[in-house]
Formats: sequence, structure tokens, C-alpha cells
Amino acid sequence: MTKITYWAAIRAAIEQAMASDKRVVLMAQAAHQPDEGYGLANDLSARFSPERVRICPLSAADLVCAGIGAALGGLKPVLEVSSANSLAVLAPLVSNAASLGFKTGGQLSVPLVIRMMAGAAQPSPSLANWIAQIPGIKVLVPATVTDARYMLAEALADPEPTVIFEHRLLYNKEERCTPRTLAYSAERALVRRPGNDLTLIAYSAYLDEALAVADRLQASDNKSIEVIDLRCLRPLDSETLFKSVRKTHRAALVDESWKTGSFAAEICVQLVEHCWPDLHAPIRRVCSAEVPLLYPDHLTQAARPQRRDIEALARSVLGLVG
Repeated sequence: MTKITYWAAIRAAIEQAMASDKRVVLMAQAAHQPDEGYGLANDLSARFSPERVRICPLSAADLVCAGIGAALGGLKPVLEVSSANSLAVLAPLVSNAASLGFKTGGQLSVPLVIRMMAGAAQPSPSLANWIAQIPGIKVLVPATVTDARYMLAEALADPEPTVIFEHRLLYNKEERCTPRTLAYSAERALVRRPGNDLTLIAYSAYLDEALAVADRLQASDNKSIEVIDLRCLRPLDSETLFKSVRKTHRAALVDESWKTGSFAAEICVQLVEHCWPDLHAPIRRVCSAEVPLLYPDHLTQAARPQRRDIEALARSVLGLVG
């Protein structure tokens, strides 16, 4: 089984979807080069007609509104929104895409997929936790090449809108793509590394960091860390988290968003509500510093959780010194 990159997996997924279903159209913000991560419109325009590969204005709100209209007209649009910090996408998502099914008693649906790049050097972090608060929208956060390859097909089969957050640090990640099975589900959290001493919960680019910390603590302190990949923020697979925490009796979370109002805060509350008698230590989390994320990369990285922060977090919950 050959290795492919995260970016190549996304391209293969969209190309396959467009080849197998003429209703699938790609709508992108401006024209990007293929090596910039968001160059699929240029990349696929040679194979598919201009009616199916659209270069749209930079306005994220206009792009989402156009996508909603296309979905209501019988198409299955895949939108490229080049920054996951664009507040402009929230208004049409909340007032139209997410609510039309409720407003019409299920008579209308919006089979829309929005791809948003997270982790860019922008003045705010990803809006994944904000959008995950909206009823009627599925929020996917693929961390592996396999999920990057197969989550899109599941999203396109959903009659309701889906937002897929792709972290920019993952585009060049290379690994083997496991074939999709009938049991594949994008909505299930997965135990990526079994363990007994601590449940370490992460998603997107921070999955690999959590796995690295788990390996290090196994080697240095003989601690068995169970690492869970959330994969889907809405609907959240809470039962997988509860089952793990009831086994390990300890939980720590890694979340790139700001701590106040973070998605990690929601998980902490759910764990306290459902697993309080099983906890042997306080639940702890590490998030981005509560400052605006600036364009210089070294300042952005200084504000975001680093591997050393995750290790310190895990050691604290485990009661390890140093």
C-alpha cells in the first residue's frame, strides 16, 4: 500500500465525487496554485467543464450564499473557503443552510459541503468550535490521510450541510491510506492508541502531537496513555469518550481554540456530568493563549499549544513531577 499526502487524498476524494456524480460542483475563492493547499479549482479545471469548476469572488459570504442556492437547485456544491476564521460565513450558515430543514418541516434540504482551512497565520483561530454550536450542521475535523480521503463522500451523501476543517499543517502529511470499509463512519470518535492511565483527547493537527506525547510518557515513565481522535465535533461521539474515561479515570484535552468558550470546555462539562464518580483527578485542558493570533509565524506558534505544553498537561493529570 503506497503512501500519499493529506492534500493528494483530498484531491482524489473530490475528483472521484465529481466523476461519479454530475451534480457535484466545485466552487472556490479566487485562483490558488495547486501547491498552496487550496488549488483544486485550478487543478481540476482541465478535466471538468467551467460549469462544474467555478472561480468565485473572495467574499466568503457571497460564496456560501451561492452554494446554498446551488444546493437548493439540486446540485451538490463543494465550497473552498480559504480561511477558517472568516466570520462572514456564519450569517448564511445560521440563518439559511442550517435552519431551512427546520423551517420547512423537512421539505427543503441543503446538501452543501464547505471546506475551510484551519491553522493559517490569520488574526483569529479556527471557528470550528463556533460552528459546532449550530444545530443542523455537521462539523468534521480529519486528522489522518484516510479521513481526508473518505470523509468527503460521507458529507456529500448527507442531505444537510457539512463543514470540513482541514488544518494547513496537515497538507504535506504523508501516510498510507487505509481502504474504506462498510463500517466506516465519520461521526465516530476513534481510539488511535489504547491505554489505561489517562485519556488524552485531541483532533485535527494535534492528534499527532498527542500520539507523540503518549509514546514519550510510555518510554520515560511507563504510563499507558489512551489517545482519542474526535474526528467529528457535531454530532459529538460522547459515548466513546465516556467509555474511555471510565476506564482510565483521568482525562486531558488539547484544543487549538481559545480556552474561554472552547470546544474543550464543552467536553469537560459532559465528562463531569456523566463520569464524575469515575474521575480520580481533575480534568485539565491546554488551549491557545487568549491573545489575537498575529501574522508572524513565530508569534502564532508561541500562542498555540506546543508538544511540551501537552506533555506538561498529561504529567500534571497523572501526578508526575517534572
